Amino acid sequence: MNFWRLIGSLTAVFLLATAPAFCEAISDYRADIVLEPNGIAKVKEDFQIDFTGTPPRHHVYRNIPLRYTIGDAIHNVDVHLRTVSVGGVSPPESSAWSADDLFIISIGDSKKHLLGKQKFHIEYDINGAVNYLTGKPQLYMSITGDQGPFRIDSATVDLHLPRGIKGSDVQAFTLVGAAGKLKKFAAPVSEGTIKTSVRGIGAGQGMTLSVSMPPGSVVLPSVLQSFIWQLQVSYQAIALPLGTMLVLTVFWALFGRDQSNGTAPAEGFRPPEYLTAAEAGTLIDERCDLIDVVSTVIDLAVRGFISIRVLPYNGFLYLSNRDYEFRLLKSAKDRDLKPHEQVFLSAMFGLSDTTYLSAVRGNFAEYLPILRSRIYEELVAEGYFARDPENDRKQFGAVGAAVMVAGIGLLAASEFHITGRATAVGVILSGLVIAFAAGAMPRRKAMGTRAVEQFRAFQRFIAFGSRAEQSEFAANNPELFSTYLPYAMVLGMADRWAAIYQKQLKEFPAWFQVDRAFRPASFSVAHFVSNLGEAVQVINKALTEQEHTVTTRGYDSLR
Repeated sequence: MNFWRLIGSLTAVFLLATAPAFCEAISDYRADIVLEPNGIAKVKEDFQIDFTGTPPRHHVYRNIPLRYTIGDAIHNVDVHLRTVSVGGVSPPESSAWSADDLFIISIGDSKKHLLGKQKFHIEYDINGAVNYLTGKPQLYMSITGDQGPFRIDSATVDLHLPRGIKGSDVQAFTLVGAAGKLKKFAAPVSEGTIKTSVRGIGAGQGMTLSVSMPPGSVVLPSVLQSFIWQLQVSYQAIALPLGTMLVLTVFWALFGRDQSNGTAPAEGFRPPEYLTAAEAGTLIDERCDLIDVVSTVIDLAVRGFISIRVLPYNGFLYLSNRDYEFRLLKSAKDRDLKPHEQVFLSAMFGLSDTTYLSAVRGNFAEYLPILRSRIYEELVAEGYFARDPENDRKQFGAVGAAVMVAGIGLLAASEFHITGRATAVGVILSGLVIAFAAGAMPRRKAMGTRAVEQFRAFQRFIAFGSRAEQSEFAANNPELFSTYLPYAMVLGMADRWAAIYQKQLKEFPAWFQVDRAFRPASFSVAHFVSNLGEAVQVINKALTEQEHTVTTRGYDSLR
């Protein structure tokens, strides 16, 4: 018959923190165990130890097995500590952890010795306390353990069976003695309770309870019950991130949620022209992306500050045989320019009035952080953002990363400590929550919310407006094609915007000229959009390329 050491092998091997031996005897040991229909055992232990005449000590330890070898199989159980007390008072340093397949309960206080007769009380639950390997529920529980170096004067156990189990269907035995030399006694079952008592258990001997129950009387716990158990055992792993989410939600509601624009609807579908395309793109998604920076080139060209010309290139510029000439038509310090546009022109042209994309490549990327910073600063100063959104993301990201690192450190320090591991996992998850919340914290003020609604109306007009409405708008406002093109670019809808104007566009605009080598026999909107799209891609790569060294070896030999 396969017996296994389960529940609480309530191993009464009470180890000493500072001495090799404990007291000479444990007196009046009592265990009250309630076995639930789902196989969870709820255990209450009371015992007394006399520390008179023993070396001074601060702690005792209670060991409960977590793994049992049953024939060729291994059975695992989970233990959840509920409470411990000494003389009715919970010691401040009591804790529990797992090590070497044991659940270890430490009871004591480093500032106070255990002296005289002390009464201990422990309550804990064991999940998976019942063995189903024989096809019916079976419980084999080591009550006191069989390796204690001290005697036990008296041990009493009350095991309460699940309701509905008839005493005649249960076989219960008390086993007493050393391993391999157990004496078997029948344990009486009365009104659903097995009561057994043993006196004078010698050192190296133990008391075991064996109970065989009818099929179906105890069933495996459901998924929900197992989940609830895990919540009880490791609630910190869930409670901490949930608490963090609650705090962040309150913070977002007070300081991160966009301010309301009231009930005023968007005025028509024209984008607000008081914002540049780069500012618009940044305001819409709260990030200054590369397309927002590149749109500045087209925006400045449309407004007459620069001109763009597509030229043949003797080689390949990012797999393209084209280069791009930029001419500065107005001062880079013009009062109509915003700070980020002045920085852009200074970075692009330097002291020259003409430059080429092949010359700019590798020399512009260092200005990108400055440009982004200027755009964020302008949107905050003009009342569109409450705070710099990039700083918000960085700060929350840094805090989240720091919390995760602290959690990982705690996890490493709590390798065997069950509560510590659950707390560490909760801290790590809290850090992840904080890091992910970073994207939700940038806050638009009422003016920013209103501007975004206006841009969304423009986007809906391009994407879902009726053809008749779009054609009428294009026919009545031919000059607005170039004006609104940069805004359509940051919305990712430049091709659709151009399609609306296909009847009005007859040639390349003045600000974007194409060398005759690349001109088609007849102008088409599709060809223009293709040229513009290729230009944006190449410009994007050139402006973001890091500085590179150009070799001039052999230059003199070519003279």
